[in-house]
Amino acid sequence: MKKVVLVSSSDSAGGAAKATFRFFSALKNHSLSLDIRMVVSKKNQPDSDIITNNSFTFRLMSFLKYKISRKIISLQKTSNQNYHSINWFSGGLKNLVESQSPDIVNIHWVNDESISIEQIGKIKQSLVLTLHDMWAFCGAEHYVDDTQSVRYLKGYNNTSPKANEGIDINKLVWQRKMRAWGNKKITIVTPSNWLTECAKNSELFKNSPASFSTIANPLDLDIYKPLDKKAMRELIGIPQNKIVIGFGALSAKTDSRKGFDLLELALTKLNEIAVDIEPKNTVFLIFGADDKQNSIAGFDCYSTGHLNNEIAIAAAYNAMDVMLVPSRLEAFGQTGSEAQACGVPVVCFDTSGLKDVVVQKKTGYLAKPYDPLDFAEGIIWVYQNRENLSIAARKHALESWSYENISKRYEELYSLL
Repeated sequence: MKKVVLVSSSDSAGGAAKATFRFFSALKNHSLSLDIRMVVSKKNQPDSDIITNNSFTFRLMSFLKYKISRKIISLQKTSNQNYHSINWFSGGLKNLVESQSPDIVNIHWVNDESISIEQIGKIKQSLVLTLHDMWAFCGAEHYVDDTQSVRYLKGYNNTSPKANEGIDINKLVWQRKMRAWGNKKITIVTPSNWLTECAKNSELFKNSPASFSTIANPLDLDIYKPLDKKAMRELIGIPQNKIVIGFGALSAKTDSRKGFDLLELALTKLNEIAVDIEPKNTVFLIFGADDKQNSIAGFDCYSTGHLNNEIAIAAAYNAMDVMLVPSRLEAFGQTGSEAQACGVPVVCFDTSGLKDVVVQKKTGYLAKPYDPLDFAEGIIWVYQNRENLSIAARKHALESWSYENISKRYEELYSLL
């Protein structure tokens, strides 16, 4: 029996951490040939197979390294407002991993100075790198758009455009990755075909001995499932006679990648062109954000605030008629998969990882990037066809994201290492 250790900064804080915990749960409960452990810097889940270091010294050093890293990152002035990580300092996770004597080490989201780039490069066991964003093949950036992609495609050299002022932290981080990982045999797994192609074509990995696989993120389909819509609306306090359109994102207003500005434009267009969907008979359900919003583009809003409980999140989805994911870039699009698992069709842009999540006019609508009018027309079309789309969305989830299916894919991958 092979022993596999999943490595993550956290087991619950943020979308990548939640996805990693789902991988852990899927593999632990559905794989008979693997001994699964998870190593984290911050532990919130009670599972005894999730290992961390709770000592005061470990906590203090982790905090100080994180604070210093943010100061270093601030020395670079960049137009890219997505999250940046340098993984400069040696972190305590490497020792925790070694204490488990694994056969395979599966690195997930390990930023915020949980482990250094060089420590990852020195791992002697079979190494799997599961990507939750673009950081692995970029510099310090976790996401870059098409106008910024030339650097990861061509290399962070002196002739490539910086679009920065101050110290070029992105270049320094990329050079460290090239030295530590460029000649290392790594199995790279991404949740979408788009992200796999980005990694394959990157200057960092295109000539390396790395191999690539695409395996979607898993979902607990016993939690994310269709429930009684009337009961869920009563639970949340939404009127039964309203059309309910949903949107969920952490820091949606401050993270331009999540497309809140595009959402506002699309809803303005919807207000102009829709006959059946209008402010007097429609409400907007927002969850996952701490800030409350009373209205968007004339539509009344119900805000649930931040939801930590997955059962509560599933209840929110089940109160909706349509789920909107207006993101510009997503490695996968977890809210889109969760909504479909609950039988709620999704409207999103035909971009990045979302292309793999939504099946055009079968489980939702893929609007032209980044056309607010087409997005608005997609909302109308999905609402009018929601009953058939709902059935197909649940079927798509069962076939694509179940714990059983995803754990089998990873088990097959690990067996080759």
